[in-house]
Amino acid sequence: MIGLLRAIPENGLSAKASSNSPSVGAMFSHVCYLRLALICESDPEFGTQHPEIVPNDDDEWLEEHDLKRITEKLNHSARVLRNALKRWVETGQSIKAGSPGYEHPILLLQHMIWHEGYHVGQIKLALKLTGRPMTDQEAGTVTWSVWWRHNE
Repeated sequence: MIGLLRAIPENGLSAKASSNSPSVGAMFSHVCYLRLALICESDPEFGTQHPEIVPNDDDEWLEEHDLKRITEKLNHSARVLRNALKRWVETGQSIKAGSPGYEHPILLLQHMIWHEGYHVGQIKLALKLTGRPMTDQEAGTVTWSVWWRHNE
């Protein structure tokens, strides 16, 4: 997501697919919010023990336009998610996410990857519809290529 963020063209964070759609900046805020919200829903005790990670509902669709702030939020939420998943897998702790509920932490990770991929498509569409198209090659270099490099 950070690679995609860095590739957003100038003024692209305000792009919307339609007048009632969230902006690109708001979609990045939503991704960060959802990462933390799902952790807290999945492990309410963890959220109680670490109130600093509990997301503020007002921030879910925040119109964020500061690249540095979005980068910090993406890095923070990714670190918290990585640490929570690692702990759940290593301890065999069951997680409680109520809707739809996950039998294993990897299913939660699968849901989050799907969710973020969905928003990557929405971001590309919003940019395209507002005259700032990002080609598949441009997007792939900063998204898919990151995955492939980690597998080498």
